[in-house]
This record gives sequence, structure tokens and C-alpha cells, in this order.
Amino acid sequence: MIEEVRAAGATSATASQMIGLREIRELLEGRMSLLQCISEIQQSTRRYAKRQLTWFRRQTNFLPLNLSLLTHNEAKILLRMLSERRKGSGVRAKG
Repeated sequence: MIEEVRAAGATSATASQMIGLREIRELLEGRMSLLQCISEIQQSTRRYAKRQLTWFRRQTNFLPLNLSLLTHNEAKILLRMLSERRKGSGVRAKG
């Protein structure tokens, strides 16, 4: 990732929000040690994951699925359906 940041040069406002970009730029500019850079990227990642979990818990339109109740064959069918849906060829929900 360090070489990618070095090669990237200027980035858009959206791309500049990427986790680790600011820290790696500071590392490359000599304003941060490698250990500090890694530590700050790890902390930023944990904060982002926490925000994602908070957002997910607040969503009221998701139905919980207890996948542990599925048989092996049912799980395979579900995975195939999800894969097809991602490709755009699955059954669409009516809404």
C-alpha cells in the first residue's frame, strides 16, 4: 500500500478519505514512524468498523437470518441465490 500511495500523487476528496492514506503520506514525508503509522491505521480501521456496526444496528428494514438452522444443502442453495443476485440474474424482490 505504501508504494501505491507514493505512486498515486494527488487524489480526489473522496479518495483522500481512504483509511491509511493520510497516515502513509505522513510516513512518506518523514512525519511519522512506521510503527506509529501501522498503529494509527489499525485504530482508524477499528473506528470505521464500529461506525459500520452502529449503522447496521440502527437499520430497521433488515430481517435477521439464523443461518445455523439451515441444512448443508439449504446453505448451498442460499449461497448460490446470493451469488446470482450479485451478478444481477437472481430473483428480484417485489417492492
